[in-house]
Amino acid sequence: MLNMNRRNVDYISRYNERSSYPLVDNKLKTKLVVAEYGVKTPKLLQIVRQQHEISHFREMAEDLEGFAIKPAKGSGGKGITVITGRDGDDYIKASGSRVDSSFLERHLTNILAGLYSLAGTPDVAIVENLVESADRKSVV
Repeated sequence: MLNMNRRNVDYISRYNERSSYPLVDNKLKTKLVVAEYGVKTPKLLQIVRQQHEISHFREMAEDLEGFAIKPAKGSGGKGITVITGRDGDDYIKASGSRVDSSFLERHLTNILAGLYSLAGTPDVAIVENLVESADRKSVV
């Protein structure tokens, strides 16, 4: 089994041009580029670039059963929140814990502040549909 450092040295840096890293280190940029080539990705529900846009999140998510919130420049799965259901005003996380909309809005604020981004720089939040598999929901 490869550890991340070995994988990065033996495969990623060997077979990929350094000039392409900024593209693949940003999930939103990658999503938009691969769409040009017909690669299917989860439907993009909202992009939150600035703090004032968070107020639109509550309206957008009101009728959704499931979605994922991701930092565009996060790494290692940090900062990803997966919502798999609803119970009244509560959102049900993949872990089974319940959160309210103010929790999710704080999470979006933390993403914008760069809490999960590479190098801690300000970031953009992506809200996407979940991908349904034949036997259960999962995130791609």
